[in-house]
Amino acid sequence: MPGITEISEIFDCTPIDQAILLEGIHGVGKSEWLTAKFEECGYKVVTMFLGQTADAGDIIGLPDRKTIQIEYDGETIDQVITEFCPPKWWPFNKDEKLIIFFDEFNRGKPEVYQCIMDMVLNRKLNGFDLPTETRIIAAMNPNGEEYDYDVTILDRALLDRFNKYEFKPTTDEWIDWAVKNKVNNYIIGYISKNSTDLDPPKELSDELLNEVHPSRRSWKRVSDILEADPSIINRENKIFETILYGVIGRGVSGKFMSYLRKAAKGINPGLIVTGWTGDLQTRVLDLANTELTTLNKELARWLSEEFVGLCEASSEKTLLQYARNVGSYLETIPNELCVDFLSYILESHNDGEKWGEFLLSKNDKLLEMYCDKLKD
Repeated sequence: MPGITEISEIFDCTPIDQAILLEGIHGVGKSEWLTAKFEECGYKVVTMFLGQTADAGDIIGLPDRKTIQIEYDGETIDQVITEFCPPKWWPFNKDEKLIIFFDEFNRGKPEVYQCIMDMVLNRKLNGFDLPTETRIIAAMNPNGEEYDYDVTILDRALLDRFNKYEFKPTTDEWIDWAVKNKVNNYIIGYISKNSTDLDPPKELSDELLNEVHPSRRSWKRVSDILEADPSIINRENKIFETILYGVIGRGVSGKFMSYLRKAAKGINPGLIVTGWTGDLQTRVLDLANTELTTLNKELARWLSEEFVGLCEASSEKTLLQYARNVGSYLETIPNELCVDFLSYILESHNDGEKWGEFLLSKNDKLLEMYCDKLKD
């Protein structure tokens, strides 16, 4: 079951003329990951939702009348013929780097699949050649009774035209993505301890089929709600819990609210750097290793993003204290996690990032600590 790292390598190793089909449950991030990956590589991504495609015309364009001259009985006459106009998305620039992405692939109509088969097999559409730098990708939900998706079983000849892989990013990959995309820290911390609640259950009893269940997509929606109004957690009317029922379902909502009340300790990267105290140290000591791993990633990201602003707003003496605070944090956490964060510092320094250079120059004990922890 390939995760993001493996799937990305599969794309890199697969010739561009071989179409790839990714299968994964809803909300797992297939569409978002594909779009982000290829846009970063300079591709234009054309997405077509087959579940919303009314007929073949949405894919291949519509017919139009055209007058041509033909020789008939020794005379040149005008003849009206029918010719398909290319669709709006068609790449007229033959040097364009293009991804044709068929989403909801097993929710289409038979006549639409016939157009796709020609495109995948011959890399043509109504006689027009696709640009050389075109890759065809499809994504779909799995079929089978255990999933209860309203999808079509694909024709075996059509399926044979694709290299098919199951797509399920690991929890760690999701956490990396969540940290990078500033998903709320409470959610990241909760998932780091309750990874089974990241995705919906694979098998559901009949009475639970119409209930709401969590997905990676719905956790991002919860994060957006918290981002819009962080104070909503503490409302006396418990409206936040009611909102959660409609986003991640009742069962997981209760567990998440319990986590917020008992496990969320108000620890954040900015507080570690600028406000380290004995009380904060006690709360850090109470964190599980999975939570500390996530906190390390958040702290590295925070320093990378906020360092310039800190330098502009702080005196040399204050910056020196901030470096000491980071050292105190590292002395508090277990050896392997200390080495983990020190590796982030060294990597940032080697990459020319100022925050890594700053910490190493202002706290000369860090390199010594790194060597000592490695020995342990």
